[in-house]
Formats: sequence, structure tokens, C-alpha cells
Amino acid sequence: MKAIHGGKAKNDRIDSYKIASLVRGGTYN
Repeated sequence: MKAIHGGKAKNDRIDSYKIASLVRGGTYN
């Protein structure tokens, strides 16, 4: 979640995709 807090402004859509994946699959790198 560090990346999400770190560059949300830059990768807002990418973060949303990652969050969706985490919530949906519960996968943490």
C-alpha cells in the first residue's frame, strides 16, 4: 500500500486497478 499512498496523483488509475485486484483477489505482491 506504500505505492498507493506514494504516487496516487500520478497513477490514480493504476492504483484503482491495484486496489480492485487486492480487494477482489487479496493478492499482496
